[in-house]
Amino acid sequence: MTFKTDFLTSISFYLLDALTRIGFSILILYLFNAVADGNYTIAYIYCAVEIVLWYLSQLFRQVGFTDAFVLASKIKAALAMLLYAKISKMTNYGIKNSELGKIINLLASDFGVIEQRLGLFCNAFNFPIVMIGCTILLIIRLGWPGVLGIVMVGLILPISNAISKRNGSIIQ
Repeated sequence: MTFKTDFLTSISFYLLDALTRIGFSILILYLFNAVADGNYTIAYIYCAVEIVLWYLSQLFRQVGFTDAFVLASKIKAALAMLLYAKISKMTNYGIKNSELGKIINLLASDFGVIEQRLGLFCNAFNFPIVMIGCTILLIIRLGWPGVLGIVMVGLILPISNAISKRNGSIIQ
């Protein structure tokens, strides 16, 4: 498999996990309504579907997590191989003049950070799906006033970004 297919596979499993969790949340509302109406046969069917969705969510999350970290390990190994190829082509004079401490730090620290964070990066791609799902849930449960919370977050994000930039310029 290539890096591109590994990346897309990991993202797709995270998206499937997000969709099953959203479906789980929506189904809970129907389960409560069925119990409130006294329709226990439908409630048991909803419970069975909830169990299947929960299992699928756990499965998708685990596979996506594993694939993301396998991809991160491949990227780390590829970067280390590129660095090794570059160093092996250097002359003795170039090796003496280069700062080997920086190269070792790059291998030990920076490539490790890439390996740790790539799983979270892949998981971040499901944000639009989760945001749409949360909006649907708020509309179903609270009506249109439920969208007000999402609108407020959307309005506050640019303000928070501007404050962060201002603080960054003050610190520098």
